[in-house]
Amino acid sequence: MIEYKVCGVSLYYDDILQYLRAYNNQFTEHASPSKTVFVYIYEEESLVGAIKTVSTWDWATIKALFYKDITVLKHLIHTVWRLYDNISGIKFFSPDSKRHQDMLSVGFIVGGK
Repeated sequence: MIEYKVCGVSLYYDDILQYLRAYNNQFTEHASPSKTVFVYIYEEESLVGAIKTVSTWDWATIKALFYKDITVLKHLIHTVWRLYDNISGIKFFSPDSKRHQDMLSVGFIVGGK
């Protein structure tokens, strides 16, 4: 019989992480170590774009994003892409439909449906 336990304390977190990492390493043998990248774009003295990304395994995730227009967004994404080695892609999640459309317009695709 399978027994389920739910609690607010992460009793087995380290054990889960150990096996999860071992499993993921089978598929991402050459993954880079975790890395955080910040990029800022200024136009004269004004900030017109900023992005924070964090990579884990072989994917980078956008954690924070600000851009004046699509041109600035393209430069941010391009710069972030060049700063990472050995990643499969960049992930982004947003409930904002305008932001969603902007990301599609610069080459992102919808995944995980």
